[in-house]
Amino acid sequence: MGLQSVITGAVAALALGATANAADSAVSFTSEGGQIKMNGTPLQLKGLNWHGFQTTTGLFHGIWSQPFSFFFDFLEEYEFNALRVPMDLDLMLNDRTPGYITPEPDEGFPSPLASNTSLEILDWFVAQCADRGILIMLDMHCLDTAGTDASPVFYSSKFSTEDTISGWKAMADRYADAWNVFAIDVFNEPFGGTWAEGQDTDMDAFAVEVAATVHENTDWLIFVEGTSDSPNCTESIDGDTVVCGYGDNLLGVGDHPVQLGKANKLVYSPHTYGPSQHMRDEFTNADFPKNMPDVWENHWGYIRKIEGNDAAVVLGEWGGPVTGESDDVDNNGLWMSAIVDYLTDNDMQSNFFWCLNSDSSPTGVVVDWATFDEAKLELLATLTPEPTDISAIYAKGKTEKGLPAVHV
Repeated sequence: MGLQSVITGAVAALALGATANAADSAVSFTSEGGQIKMNGTPLQLKGLNWHGFQTTTGLFHGIWSQPFSFFFDFLEEYEFNALRVPMDLDLMLNDRTPGYITPEPDEGFPSPLASNTSLEILDWFVAQCADRGILIMLDMHCLDTAGTDASPVFYSSKFSTEDTISGWKAMADRYADAWNVFAIDVFNEPFGGTWAEGQDTDMDAFAVEVAATVHENTDWLIFVEGTSDSPNCTESIDGDTVVCGYGDNLLGVGDHPVQLGKANKLVYSPHTYGPSQHMRDEFTNADFPKNMPDVWENHWGYIRKIEGNDAAVVLGEWGGPVTGESDDVDNNGLWMSAIVDYLTDNDMQSNFFWCLNSDSSPTGVVVDWATFDEAKLELLATLTPEPTDISAIYAKGKTEKGLPAVHV
């Protein structure tokens, strides 16, 4: 029987529920001491972004070229233990019909999964990841399939803030019993957002509201990204006029940290990219890339050194080429090596790399949906050389609680 066997929407939902009956008593995720922990054990998360659900495809991209087993084998071979799954609010609220799904080699056409909706396939996928010890973070990447650039903040003329909260409530209700859904990224790259200005666009206040809603029936970690321009980010650093990028500006945390109702659930999650994605003054500094730690420290690295701060800082997106011919690519390789060194030196190795996808800018680690970018993968192995065995901690937690050792 193939990997996808004969799963219908109803069976997928049942599989998800069976994945973690009594999950709350077996698994606890916290953000404390600057680290993410599972049942008190510090985690080394080797994470990837895999996008597609936030598009009209309503499904991970690449499934039109390869079966799910190809990607599961890849994740296992390279020891990825966490995935960030970009979604859009419209999908959360209304679901959609997914695009083409490549059948497993031993399955006929169409794939047995083809009769399911997008969210039903995600249900199935979450359960499959639980079997493999892969954690899932759900990410509200945009409001609808128009994408990030059309979603500068978490509401619009089409969707209210209440709609956005309702979207997260729907996900909490759906995945409350999935032990491996451990976190949410409350809103992706709010470049039109503000921080502690008393505005409807305040990202810090929105995160608190989302957390209060999902924590009614989950213990999820709450990943909070930075803004772009609030507070003012323009500053002279090492002689360069430096600005912030989308999701990069966490300067507001210094005076206005996020205060969640539940303790030890907050993770600050900046995004940052190098010369391959945009040209900035700091990338042409005479000391580049030695000047970059000053920039990262100013924008978000400083948070771990704030007295009284317990929250982890985990990059939710970063990436780009490691090798190549053009000056930008070569510079990006230097930038990539520098940020790996910075994260390692500051004990921030847990991360979510952008991305798995071939059809992305920057291109991810699976090239042409068939081959792997070994240079990127080698760099990621350097950053997180010993990813945590999530399944082992889960099994130990169940044993200690006297729960069945087999979770499906």
